[in-house]
Parts: sequence; C-alpha cells; structure tokens
Amino acid sequence: MEKLIEKYNKECNLTSKVASRLWKVGQIVLLSIFSIYYYVQPKNLLINFLLLIIFMLVLYFFCAYIEIRNISNILKMKKVRFTDMIFRKEEIRKIYRKFDIFQKNWITEYCKNNKINSIQKLKILREELQQKQNSNIIKYIDPILIGTLLLAIWEIVVQNISKEIGIASAILICIFSAIIISIIIGWLKKEWQEQKKFMSMFNEFSGNARLNNLLLYRILKSNR
Repeated sequence: MEKLIEKYNKECNLTSKVASRLWKVGQIVLLSIFSIYYYVQPKNLLINFLLLIIFMLVLYFFCAYIEIRNISNILKMKKVRFTDMIFRKEEIRKIYRKFDIFQKNWITEYCKNNKINSIQKLKILREELQQKQNSNIIKYIDPILIGTLLLAIWEIVVQNISKEIGIASAILICIFSAIIISIIIGWLKKEWQEQKKFMSMFNEFSGNARLNNLLLYRILKSNR
C-alpha cells in the first residue's frame, strides 16, 4: 500500500493543492465580506448578490486555470491561456478527459507491473486505503456525545410537557416533533453533502480519494 501511494503521488497525483485551498478560502472570504457589506447596506441586496456571483465566477475561473495549468504540465502539453478557460471550453474538457485517461492508464500499468491481477488483491488494496483515509479523518464533533446530551434534554422536555397536558397528549406531540425534526435533519444533511461537494470541486483528480476511485475502476474492469 505504501509503495502504491508513493508511486501515485510521484507520477500520477495532482499534488498541487493551491486551486483547492484558494477555492475554499476564497468562498469563505467572499461570503464574509458580502455578508458584512449587506449588514451595513441592507437595501442593496440585489446589487450585493450580483457582485457576489461575479466575484465567485472570477474565483472559479482563476482556480480552474491554476488546476488546468498543473494538469498540462503533468501531461507535457502546451501552456493554456486564461482566456481559453472562457472561450475554448471544449479544449479544456478534452484536457480533463486526457488526464482522466492518463490516470486510469497509470493504475492499469501499475497493477500489471506489480502482478496485482486479481479482484481479491485489488479489493484488499482498496480496503487498506479506505482504512488509511478513515484513520486520517479528525472528528471535531462527536455525534454519540451530542446524541446522549440531546436524549437527556429530550427526556426533560417530555416530562415537563406531560405534567402540563398529560402523558397521552405529550406522547402525540413528541412523535409529531420527532418526525418534523428527522425531516429537518435529513434536509440539512442533504444540503451539507451538496455544499461539501461544491467546496471540494478542485479535488476530483487528486488525493487518496482519487486513488480509491482508480482502484475501483480496476476492480470493475477486472470483473468484465
């Protein structure tokens, strides 16, 4: 596994994190600036929104330009101009497709050269990589601790409600509240997942997550 990751980072991984970090930090900075400006000038909501969209587009194209330059360097292609990002989108898509093929060819050659030619071996490698990814994730919020605290609070709320309106009515209210809360949590979770994907837009061809997808690609190809 360590040998695979080392070779991948050296020969195939899109190692520059500038575009990804700039995109994440840029979004936070822009949203903060325009939120403060709207607080100061609340009447200019439409103008603020349009300016935010314009700056977000500029940020996106600038980050995309950094990423495509890095990809072009790996593929040893001619330099891409910033104007190509806007006026030659099909050429940009071709570069992304070429890099996708490049990475898939790389994992294919690596597996052949190292005699990783069975689905079982590939699955073991992928499981080891997933374990490594999970061990590197730092959890700042403990859902078990939060759930325990909320249960204690919920118990107090139920007791107080039952004293005021009776046990039967309290049970009905709690069931209805639980359904509403679960719907809200489900919606928030969906929105959070979409926002995470949006925030991580420039990580598609880099990191262990991409290596994981390449191993999955080899597993699916080997299944045919």
